[in-house]
Amino acid sequence: MPAPSSRTSPPTRSARPSVSDRSEYIKRTQEQVKRRQAEQKSRTRYIITDLDRAEPKAGEVSVWSVIPYEVKERHHPEEIPTGKLAWKRPFTIHRNIGLEEIIAICPKSFNARDRCVVHEDVAMLRKDWDANEEQIRRVQGSDRELYLFYDHSTKKVVYYDAAYGSVKNPGFGYMLGSRLDNPVKEDWLGFWLPDEEGYALRITWGESSFGGGGSWIRPISIDFVPRKEQPVPSWVWGKAVELSTILVKTTSKDLEEMYYEGGSSGVSTDNEEPEEEAAEEPEEESAEEPEDEPVEDEEPPADEE
Repeated sequence: MPAPSSRTSPPTRSARPSVSDRSEYIKRTQEQVKRRQAEQKSRTRYIITDLDRAEPKAGEVSVWSVIPYEVKERHHPEEIPTGKLAWKRPFTIHRNIGLEEIIAICPKSFNARDRCVVHEDVAMLRKDWDANEEQIRRVQGSDRELYLFYDHSTKKVVYYDAAYGSVKNPGFGYMLGSRLDNPVKEDWLGFWLPDEEGYALRITWGESSFGGGGSWIRPISIDFVPRKEQPVPSWVWGKAVELSTILVKTTSKDLEEMYYEGGSSGVSTDNEEPEEEAAEEPEEESAEEPEDEPVEDEEPPADEE
């Protein structure tokens, strides 16, 4: 009996895919590429959404209408009850956290009673401002606001988040708030409501510098345009998003591990936006000693929902 041959049989050649199969694969590949590009484009340091982020440029004029949303979270930072409409979502970020120097949303942005190890550490560091100024500025909280807009120019729904700012360096939230604090017309206060009495925002953008030679884009004027002059298509109101759901949530435990051990929560390390746009130097109470930033009263951490 002849010995079995050591030669292996040639692999069976599979049939080429049919035209219909090839078309399906091409379509699938196209969808995968688009999805991946969208993920990379829309995932910022602390926000994940399929929506595009508005990216205004200096010298441009934008016309945006706010898209309000129904609050579903139990602990909205402005104490808006569930089931009511809101038009923005405030939150706080901490930069340069851990060895990877990530940006993370403060746990207190989701429940004011939750513990934040960074707030605690900064409060301790402020007891010796001169020795700890650099570290304080690296990690202290930066207040921001998140919005959903209909862009009248592109006819698209976009989101926009920006530092609130301060008197010295006003951001989008600060400037809009200053217009609403003493409005020329009382109905400006209802500019965001989804009815015919609402208003669009006409925003002129400029460029401001900050310490270190950097710059950032911020509004230099905000005006109110009656809805009848800038109507919003009816389909837009159905695109509302509960804004807290697109924020990357950081628990107190997650933040503590990242802060002290350099662990990663998966939040992007992209950190190209100027830190100074939201951080304001403490005002001096005397010529020698800077005044401490008010420290929030700590309450026992709330149970995780």
